[in-house]
Amino acid sequence: MQVAALANGFEAVAAPRGDVSSSVQAEHNDLPSTPIASGSTSSFRVSRSSSLMAEECDAGDNQEDMRSKDANGEARDASGETSRAASLRSTSSKIASLRATFEKHSPVDGAAKRRFPSAPTSERKTDSHISEREREYWKEIARLRDERDKEHELRQAYEEKCAALEAELGRLQQGLNGNSSAESGKAAVAEAELERFHVVKTRTDDVSVLQQQLSDLKRNISTSTRMDSQVTDSTFAQEMGVLHHELQNWIVNNFRRVKAEVAPAALSARLEGIEEPTHTSLLNQIYAVFDPAVKLAVYQATAVVFLMDIFTERLLFGLPSEQEWCKHILQAAENLEHQLKSIAYNKWRAATLEAIQQSEGFEVLVQSAVTHVTETISSVLGKLTDSEPNAAALSGIVKRAVSLAHLLRLQRARYDLYLPSPTDAFDPATMEDVSDCSEGQPGSAVRCAIFPALLKIGDEYGDSVHLRNTIVKAKVLCKGSEP
Repeated sequence: MQVAALANGFEAVAAPRGDVSSSVQAEHNDLPSTPIASGSTSSFRVSRSSSLMAEECDAGDNQEDMRSKDANGEARDASGETSRAASLRSTSSKIASLRATFEKHSPVDGAAKRRFPSAPTSERKTDSHISEREREYWKEIARLRDERDKEHELRQAYEEKCAALEAELGRLQQGLNGNSSAESGKAAVAEAELERFHVVKTRTDDVSVLQQQLSDLKRNISTSTRMDSQVTDSTFAQEMGVLHHELQNWIVNNFRRVKAEVAPAALSARLEGIEEPTHTSLLNQIYAVFDPAVKLAVYQATAVVFLMDIFTERLLFGLPSEQEWCKHILQAAENLEHQLKSIAYNKWRAATLEAIQQSEGFEVLVQSAVTHVTETISSVLGKLTDSEPNAAALSGIVKRAVSLAHLLRLQRARYDLYLPSPTDAFDPATMEDVSDCSEGQPGSAVRCAIFPALLKIGDEYGDSVHLRNTIVKAKVLCKGSEP
């Protein structure tokens, strides 16, 4: 009812101006004809009509201004325009009064007042929210694209790595298949090598003996085919060096791990039972001042004491001195040495000993003597060290010493071997101190001799016996020194 009354009021107010009324009526007719369902809808329509009327009033004011500008040219219509302007202002005032009355009596005026100014703000908030959601959407799209690209790159990298690993696995598998057959072959070869090593190890001593026999045979053949030629001093020096080296290696290999924590008196007691009293006296002097720090040198000196029997034999080592023919030869040698000149005697001696060496059964006698010396050295050193040395290797060393002694006796020149005794004064002309420290000074006491000296008396023909030449110096250990 209020809306209808308001509409009637609008028509009454708009009656004086036909153009304004028609404009308002047309605008009113454009409004939707749907029935008003609630107070909020009717309030919105009244507000819309009021706005249209206000716009028409503003348009009338504009027309009035335009007409007033042409007042000078249209003098005949001045009075009519003035009345229209007054009527338009009156109409505007009435519209404003009706609007105020409507808003005051409307039951939904509070809601309308709140809803009119808030409509544009809500729209702006909605637009801002939509824009924010759109930005978040595109941001999420960009993030997902980045993750997709990264996953693609990572997948490609893993595929390449897997391909490389598969290729490597294939190569390893191929190598493993190849190595399996190779390993089986290597195992067979290793087993054969191990078996061969055991065989070689068991025959090492025999091979060493055969090599020494071959060397001796070559030397004997050379000596037999050159009757008048003599062996040079350098050859003897070389042979002496080889003998010393082999004996030293045998001592080290057999006794370097022996514990020598035995008192000198106990060691001297173990020397009882030696057949030769000369050997017992010399060894007691060596072991009376026994020092475990020089045990290897003392053991080598012990072996050299028995090896000297080979070089001190007047004829040839191995000849049985108890047989009658050997006794006759020794008696003849003693007589001829005083009856003949040195050159003639040495020539007779060399020729006689060479004939004896080539006699039948001589090798058997020499082998028996070699066995006796080997067993004696092994027995004595075994008692002193509580061990069992390698007798086979020692037998080869003894054979080399016998061959060298025979070769020296077959020379027309005279060669003697000299072994210094303990407590002898050190002589630099014939001795060499094997210790690292400089204890070997003239006048120093000798602890023990580990290898003899080789002296040449006279010239190559055994003449000029007043001449003495040291071919090889004796290896000695002075007191207070360590090798």
